[in-house]
Amino acid sequence: MDKWLITLKRTPERLEEFRRDNPKFSDIRLFEAIDGRSLDREALRDQGILDPDLNYTDGAIGCALSHLAIWTNSLGEGRGCTIFEDDAIINESFDARTSGLIEALPQGWDMVLWGYNTDAYLTFRSAEIGFFCTSRFDHVNLLKNREEFRMGSADTTLFSLLRAHGLIGYSISPSGISKMLSHVLPLRPMQTFYPGLEKNKENSGIDDMMAGCYDKLSAWVAFPPLVLAKNDLATSTVQTGG
Repeated sequence: MDKWLITLKRTPERLEEFRRDNPKFSDIRLFEAIDGRSLDREALRDQGILDPDLNYTDGAIGCALSHLAIWTNSLGEGRGCTIFEDDAIINESFDARTSGLIEALPQGWDMVLWGYNTDAYLTFRSAEIGFFCTSRFDHVNLLKNREEFRMGSADTTLFSLLRAHGLIGYSISPSGISKMLSHVLPLRPMQTFYPGLEKNKENSGIDDMMAGCYDKLSAWVAFPPLVLAKNDLATSTVQTGG
C-alpha cells in the first residue's frame, strides 16, 4: 500500500517542517496538492464535481480534490493507499505497528484513521463495553510533548469509528475508496451530527462529508493515535481560504 503526502508546491516551508518532524519516512511519495486558488469553480460545477451551493474555501476545495485524486489513481491500480497531510507528526514505529493492526482487521475493512484532530471530539465504539464513547484530548500538551509522542510506544488499539474530525493520516482500501467516492460526490452542502458537539455541523471540508459515512462502513480508528495533527489555524491552507 503506497503512502502519500499531500503538500502544496507554493508552501515549501510546510514540506520542510514535515521532513524535520518525520525524518524516518523518506519512502512517502509526494502528491502536489491541487491549488484551490487556481481552480475554475464553474467548470467543476459543469463536471458534476461541485454542487452550485457548496460554500467551501478555495483551500477546502483543493484539499478535497487532492484526496479524491489519490483515491481515484489508487482505485485504478486496484490497490488501497495511506494518505498524510503535511502538518502530521508520525510515530516512528508507524509502519510496523500499522501492518500488524491491519492484518488483524476483519476481511472487507474499508478505512482506518491513524490520526485525527485532537483539539476536537472523537467518537468510537469499544467491543468490550458495546457502546459508543466520545473523547477529547489535551491537544496543547500533546503538541508540547510531540517528541515523546513521536518516539512513544503506547499500546494502540483499533476501535469501530463513528465520528472524527480531520484527515491527518489514514489508510483506505479499494472497497473504501469506491464507497467514499459514491458518498462524497458531488461535493455539496450537508450536515453531519457529531455526538461530541451534540448538534449537526455544516459541511466545511471533505472530512465532514466522510465523517457522515463512517458508521456505514467498516471504518476503524487508532486509539491512542499513531499520527498527530498540529492543526494550527494560523498556518492552515484549508480553513483560512487557501
